[in-house]
Amino acid sequence: MKRLFLFMSLLLTSFIVAGCDYFIPPVASSDLQVKLMATREIIRESNVGIRLEVNPVGLSNRHCNFTSKGSGAVYKEDDTYYYVLTNFHVVNAGDCTNVKYDIYLLNFTSEEDTISAELVIHDESYDLAVLRFEKDDLIIPLIDIDARLETA
Repeated sequence: MKRLFLFMSLLLTSFIVAGCDYFIPPVASSDLQVKLMATREIIRESNVGIRLEVNPVGLSNRHCNFTSKGSGAVYKEDDTYYYVLTNFHVVNAGDCTNVKYDIYLLNFTSEEDTISAELVIHDESYDLAVLRFEKDDLIIPLIDIDARLETA
């Protein structure tokens, strides 16, 4: 009797395992995923690394001695600057004042070749921040956030 029960259990299990593909519908690619895949080269070229260095000033700011890293995307430019959208937690220095922001281009430069940046605006509640850095001779493709939001 135990053998029959064991055999039936194994047979039932093998039917369930073999039929899993039948019962699980295939996942269709969303329109957004297709659009992101089509623009992935632009996204890769627009991505930048961000390094935040905080150094203490005086004895009361000994906790202000750390380095943080993150990433962002170049989304806007004017005659002088490129603007980078990132998360606030990447650039958050707390109550520390001696803060240095550096940008490095992920596809073009090494992490040692940095460009000095400045924090333009941030919103902790949305976890968003904008940095800017001088264009100099750099040509960086932009991610058109407005177009992405309209089609999403």
